[in-house]
Amino acid sequence: MISENVIITRYEVKEGYCIFIESLCEGLVPSVFDGDNKPVVFDSLVEAESEIEDYSTTRLEEATTEEEIAIYSEDTDEFVLSVKVLEGGRVIPIYD
Repeated sequence: MISENVIITRYEVKEGYCIFIESLCEGLVPSVFDGDNKPVVFDSLVEAESEIEDYSTTRLEEATTEEEIAIYSEDTDEFVLSVKVLEGGRVIPIYD
């Protein structure tokens, strides 16, 4: 029997793209966050991939030692996945 006091709340589920890294302990985790400490959700795959490229270029330009240059010249561990954004800003990867 369902109680009469049950309230069903619906909310819109947004989809987009997030930048992730793979953590040894936590698995897939978002790697770019906004000022409210929520994962940044990009509207397009191109926009998210451009963010990775821009950040990689900036790190390389700011490198001051040969060791930093060598590290930042390597491919990044970041990658883009499509996501669903749930209430509160939590993201869930979508595997097509």
